Amino acid sequence: MKASPKSILVALEEVLKAASHVSEDEWIHGKVMARVLADLAEAADTEISDTELIHASLTTAYKALGVTDPYDNEKARANKMMLSLVESMRTLVDGAADPLQASMRVALAAAVWDMRTVKRDEVLPALKATLDAPLARDDGEALANALNQAQSILYFVGEAGEVVTDRLLIERLAKKARVTVVARAEPIVTEATREDCAMTGLDKIPNVDIIDTGLPMLGIWLERIRKELREQIRDVDIVISKGVYNCETLLAADREVYFFTPARGKALREALGVPEDAGVIARYQGEPAADSE
Repeated sequence: MKASPKSILVALEEVLKAASHVSEDEWIHGKVMARVLADLAEAADTEISDTELIHASLTTAYKALGVTDPYDNEKARANKMMLSLVESMRTLVDGAADPLQASMRVALAAAVWDMRTVKRDEVLPALKATLDAPLARDDGEALANALNQAQSILYFVGEAGEVVTDRLLIERLAKKARVTVVARAEPIVTEATREDCAMTGLDKIPNVDIIDTGLPMLGIWLERIRKELREQIRDVDIVISKGVYNCETLLAADREVYFFTPARGKALREALGVPEDAGVIARYQGEPAADSE
């Protein structure tokens, strides 16, 4: 089993959050947790990643709770809150010595947050602090250099609300290359769907397309996504990935990927060579599969 023991705790925590959000009845919480634990026991001898384990647990929980999107109100709240600050964020980025690098830092900052708990009055001070804070890894200059030759970019977004900060970066990227934004096909936790991208104005940016993963999933499961998306990942000039779930699963991509993420979990921490939870803008080169020769 590739999934780490810590991912089991994360899965159960997310399941309990969802159950508590849907109902205050602790009996229901217990029934849902019992069902998830039974599934986890069956998965003990299988080879699945942290992200796959968390996704499977949430899928079981949502079915048991009879819901498809328990956080729809929270996602809408996060989108509206961040949109109310977008011009202030734009002023912050435009006033920086290097606006492109500043837009990268702002996009990274939101990838580290849990948008379910972020308060409006915390956002701008946190973003200002982010602009000058040292990173455990900062390959932003390498990304800026790559943009000079790029004609196409694939951009995997993370959470709802967070996509507003992505907008500030994507606006700059789209002046240099065609950008395809990839969102979730269906709601899962607070991850952004195509509807969230449209709500926050990504569909109005010139030279930008919005697609989805084609399957209900956390992360990007390369062996399951549709062939056209696999080919885009292979052929596009630049791939940018936001958030833990996307980045962990894209460790398996046989190409260079730019990660904007906290290094949360063993797989990311070891692959990127940084401390647990350290925020990074990291250029990662995936390794060819062992049977690819």
